[in-house]
Amino acid sequence: MIRCVGLGPRLDFKYLNIEGKADEKVKTLFMQEIVRRGVYFVWNMLPSFKITDEEIDFTLNVFDEALKVTVDAEKQDKVSEMLQGEVPVKVI
Repeated sequence: MIRCVGLGPRLDFKYLNIEGKADEKVKTLFMQEIVRRGVYFVWNMLPSFKITDEEIDFTLNVFDEALKVTVDAEKQDKVSEMLQGEVPVKVI
């Protein structure tokens, strides 16, 4: 699950596992899956007036696909197995 926090012009995303708890592995898997599908994204969204409706639709479809992969991986207890690389370590 992703919770959007903040004002519309600068949304921050909080990544939660299916139990509703913060989970760095789930966050990493989701980010991996959206990048794999062509959306380059960090942790927040900064919309622009230059973004077209087609780009918005593409991004929403990618988010939907990545969420399905992430939830399926959690339900099958395969999040770690599906990660390509290591989970980033929080510095602060």
